[in-house]
Amino acid sequence: MGRLGRWFSGLVFCVLLSLIFSSPVFSDCRGCCSHHGGVVCDGGVTRCADGTPLSEKCRSKGCNVCGKEPGPVGSGKALEEGFPSQPLSIANFNIQVFGKSKAGKKEVMGTLAQIIRKFDVVAIEEIRDKSGTAIQRLEAGVDRLGEDYSVAVGPRLGRTSSKEQYAFIYRSDRLVCEETYTFNDSGGDLFHREPYIGLFRDKASGLRFVLIAIHTDPDEATEEIYALSMAAQDARSHFSGESHIVILGDLNADCSYYDENDLGVPLRASSYSWLITNAMDTNLAKSDCAYDRIIVSEEMRSHFTGHAGVYRFDETLGLTPKQAKAVSDHYPVYAMFSMGGAGRVASLPLRCGAGGS
Repeated sequence: MGRLGRWFSGLVFCVLLSLIFSSPVFSDCRGCCSHHGGVVCDGGVTRCADGTPLSEKCRSKGCNVCGKEPGPVGSGKALEEGFPSQPLSIANFNIQVFGKSKAGKKEVMGTLAQIIRKFDVVAIEEIRDKSGTAIQRLEAGVDRLGEDYSVAVGPRLGRTSSKEQYAFIYRSDRLVCEETYTFNDSGGDLFHREPYIGLFRDKASGLRFVLIAIHTDPDEATEEIYALSMAAQDARSHFSGESHIVILGDLNADCSYYDENDLGVPLRASSYSWLITNAMDTNLAKSDCAYDRIIVSEEMRSHFTGHAGVYRFDETLGLTPKQAKAVSDHYPVYAMFSMGGAGRVASLPLRCGAGGS
């Protein structure tokens, strides 16, 4: 080999070494952000998917995924800019005892509006307000932050005098709510608060998907989680075979209320995926419990980007424990979906009223 050949071989070797030791593929992120939705690249910065900064331990061992993962997910620009090219963010939030009292607290409502605006559509549980004004004030507060949101609200539900409502708050420039209805539970009385079901269409792709919101009763969480597959089947039938299903809500699916390792539940079949996993802590208490879940059908799973997590608003927004508990005792959970590939579809008459049906 001549001098030029040896020089070229040495140059190639040096370049390869440089690529190997500078590549984020070889960074050590094992164990990092395990309770924060995993590690993502957010605007060129490696952080947890819910917006939490890396721990000192993870930074010291060189955890870095930027350049390895496509685009920011979970907070920041991926949830705020660039639609429709960005993934669709679907979230769930139990806003603990959300009524006129909480709606009258300016700082709390401001925080709630900031949280909701992070996502394209949010299923909300535990609305307790006969007047119906609290959820409307929240939607107006989100709108004041610069984007137009709409809300669909279900009827007041519950076996006792304490009634609750579900709602979907969604970004109206991104989504169309085509119809909502409440699962008819008159035959078996399976649920304390029957699931609220909505059919949505992504404006950019035309893809339709179904959201099924649920807040199970803690004392009968297991029975209600088993029955949720019936609500999913009912939605498929009601919406003419629509198979893109997302079940989301405060399922009380952990700790003393439910055996999270119960593989006999129909929703643990291969045709469904639990995107919020058993390892994710979704409540603000000291206990480590994955109460809130997002479960998707096989067809919806094909659009999942791989990014789902818990949005720890207290850490992201710099709240004290007292301030955070005034907002809710639950964290929002979310998942990201790529909505391309449906093509043009015919519009349906809209039956997505403010009071449900």
